[in-house]
Amino acid sequence: MLSIPYLLETVWGYDPADYNDPGTVEVHVSHLRKKLGPKLGKRIVNLPGLGYKFES
Repeated sequence: MLSIPYLLETVWGYDPADYNDPGTVEVHVSHLRKKLGPKLGKRIVNLPGLGYKFES
């Protein structure tokens, strides 16, 4: 499971204390799901209040 603050900091280099816009992550995850296609894209699961995980 990857939290939204973790993704903001690790992927984009944002300081979660200064920049905490979950919309940034949501948009990028949406684009990633489209690129992966329906079969793999639906394996990226949003855990409300926690973050995202990839179900195997």
